[in-house]
Amino acid sequence: MGNRIIDLYHDMLQGVDISPVEEISFVDHIMSEQTYESSKRFQKDQAFGMSNLLIFQTSHL
Repeated sequence: MGNRIIDLYHDMLQGVDISPVEEISFVDHIMSEQTYESSKRFQKDQAFGMSNLLIFQTSHL
């Protein structure tokens, strides 16, 4: 979903005609989140977030 928002924003800046955003159901959103949370991308994002959180916490003590 985040990538879709970025793509729409970029298109808007370029003057591209943006079609209406399709609505997704809550169930579809949950299923999408579950798929993401079981992906390698999630593991990579989580590791990145945790490493930056540790850096942030130790640098502000």
